[in-house]
Formats: sequence, C-alpha cells, structure tokens
Amino acid sequence: MMPEEHHNLLVTCRLGPVQKAALAETISDRATIVFLNELDATSRRAALSSATVLLAHNTAEELRGNEFELIGGTRLIQFLAAGVDFIPLDQLPAQVPLASNAGAHAQSMAEHALAMALAAAKHLPMEQAKLERGDFNQAGSTRMIAESTCGIFGLGGTGFALARLLRCMGAQVHGINRRGESSDQIDWVGKPDDLDAMLAVSDLFFVTAPLTRQTIGVIGHRELDLMKDDAILVNVAR
Repeated sequence: MMPEEHHNLLVTCRLGPVQKAALAETISDRATIVFLNELDATSRRAALSSATVLLAHNTAEELRGNEFELIGGTRLIQFLAAGVDFIPLDQLPAQVPLASNAGAHAQSMAEHALAMALAAAKHLPMEQAKLERGDFNQAGSTRMIAESTCGIFGLGGTGFALARLLRCMGAQVHGINRRGESSDQIDWVGKPDDLDAMLAVSDLFFVTAPLTRQTIGVIGHRELDLMKDDAILVNVAR
C-alpha cells in the first residue's frame, strides 16, 4: 500500500483568528498549514521551497524579490480575491497553475449593486443633503425598479445573484454573457455583440463583468451615448 503524500499549504497573506480557525477546520487533516508572516528569513525559504499550495491575496506584496524563484515546484497558487487583475502575474512561475476565488463575494456584491441603484433611483444622496439643510422634500417623484428594464453586462456569480434580486423587485432583466444563454430565469440573454441593443433599452444598467482583455474599455463615450438620457449606470466591475 502506497503511503499518503504529504502536502504543505503555505499561507502568504495575513489571516485573522476566525479565518485561521476555519482554514484549520477545513484542511488540517489533509495538509500542514504554515503562515509565511510568522517565519524568519531562513524558515521562509524552506517553506516556500516545500510548499504544495500557496494561499495568497497579493503575491507582489507578500513575497520578497528573491523568493519568487523558490515556488517553481508549487502545484497551485490560490488567490483569495475574486479578481486578480491587480496582481503582476508575470512575476509568478509560468508553469504553476493559478486560481482566483471567482464568485466568492457574489451575493454581497449583488446587494451592493442593488443598494447603489436604489440610492440613485430614490435620489437618496440629494435628499439627504436637503435634510441636512432642513429641507424635507415630500413632493418629489422618484424612479421605480419594479417594471423597469435592467441590463446586466456579465452574467457570472455576481450578475446572476443581482438578476435574482431584481426579478424579486418586479424588474425585467436582460443580460449578456459569452454564451448568449442562461439556465437561470433571465428575460433576455445576449452575447457581447448584442451590448448596443441592451444599452438602448435599459432603464438601469449594471456592469458586473471581470476585467479581462476582452472587457477592458468595453464601456466608453460611444456606449454611454446609446443609453437613455435618464438611465442609471451602476459599475461594480473593475
């Protein structure tokens, strides 16, 4: 019988007590967990050289200049962040697989996007400023999300979570992803080439797509000009 292979999980970012406890509860029976910030210089080099998996937030800040060459034998670098566009990936060994934490914050980001849309639709910042001046406006009209058309560019984890919230409020939801189809209940789904059409009909437009070579700069002056004059734009992407 072959002995079980030993694994070392090296955590390069700082974790709080609750996070450490959750990590230990999850994998301490399958791997030795080492925290890089708790080691001296000699121990750091040994830990990096023997790591099976790195758990990181931003390797550019957590690793020192001469330490990147030590992680060539690592089998995986797992980042905590959903998006890794802020990390200089060219510093990392090309042969080591990388993984982001895509979808981890989808529900909270969807709720944040909805909160921003409601703040704009109900004029909350302006009305709060009036209240601070002693002006209580009871007569002004505000926008309704119910029965509005909401466009979502990026039907990933956050986009789908947002779509479900918007549908609960009575909105019609349009969305765009690379496939142009969805297993979730969306009123209309298109591909990136259909962006202009969705912009033109959206009363509220949400950008929830990740920052990639395909999405960078996708919303600019031309796209904004296609939107309704009173449309609301909420961007929770990068």
